[in-house]
Amino acid sequence: PCSTMPRKFARGNKRIKKRTFVPDDPDRDKAPKSFIFCRDNVGHSVASLASDLRSAYQPYTAMHLKVRKRNTVKDLVQAGKVLGVTHFQVLTCANTGTFLRVARVPQGPTIQFMVRSFETSSD
Repeated sequence: PCSTMPRKFARGNKRIKKRTFVPDDPDRDKAPKSFIFCRDNVGHSVASLASDLRSAYQPYTAMHLKVRKRNTVKDLVQAGKVLGVTHFQVLTCANTGTFLRVARVPQGPTIQFMVRSFETSSD
């Protein structure tokens, strides 16, 4: 017989497959995952603060998240469900200052902090 032919098994004997996949740490699935993004018109320094926060929360956050003006929070919640996101961290700017909101999604409590001062990693 040709060496490239598949091996045949006797009736009732099934081939045992080798399992090469080894699951990672089971606690990794339970870890909270987050989206960190800016809303409205924020300055360059606040946008770089969001980038620094993403790198600080690595690997449990989306590093290259692209949020457009036309994206609503509802859209982000739907995208987050697929990825297993549990928290949003939203940076906003108003006349009174810069704010950080930490929200549990899809329907959890929201905490708002006023950012009095910050330094980015590039400073």
